[in-house]
Amino acid sequence: MVTPVEKRSSNKFYDFHNDKGHNTDECMQLKKQIEDLVRAGNLSHLIKEIKQSKEQPKVGKKDAPAKDNEITFPPLATTGGAEGPLIIKAEISGHMIHRMYVDRGSSMEVLYENCFNQLRPEIKSQMVPATTSLTGFSGETIWLLGQLRLLVTIGDAYHSTEAWMNFMIVRSLSPYNGIIGRPGI
Repeated sequence: MVTPVEKRSSNKFYDFHNDKGHNTDECMQLKKQIEDLVRAGNLSHLIKEIKQSKEQPKVGKKDAPAKDNEITFPPLATTGGAEGPLIIKAEISGHMIHRMYVDRGSSMEVLYENCFNQLRPEIKSQMVPATTSLTGFSGETIWLLGQLRLLVTIGDAYHSTEAWMNFMIVRSLSPYNGIIGRPGI
């Protein structure tokens, strides 16, 4: 930004630069980067989707209100990419948790007991009893230790999103610390 700090609008903040003075719509650097990507053909699949949605009539449809800082991802390609589970790290209530398995087939979020035990006492004390059980792929029944509502942040310093997720705490062996299922996705 070329405007001196003291002359920048303090009412506007842009996470990409982690600075005040303008918002996303006014960012010339971001616009230039997007234009360069379009010219290089790297965003052609998104432009096609945008053009198609503009051409379709909107009869009987109500526009949903836009969400601030909403992050969306294009569908994963079925070919040409690495196959296997999607394992991420996420900040959960101030703890950086590695080996979180993103599972579109899971109907809930799970936090394994070994990970739960490493949370701060004031977070663990918020766990409430749960009266349901989980049934695994092989038909085994796992009783819940409890459930815990936690703030989950995924992303980096420039692009991130956060959501409250209701985790079921289970005692079970797993190579993962937890599972983010359909509700969290």
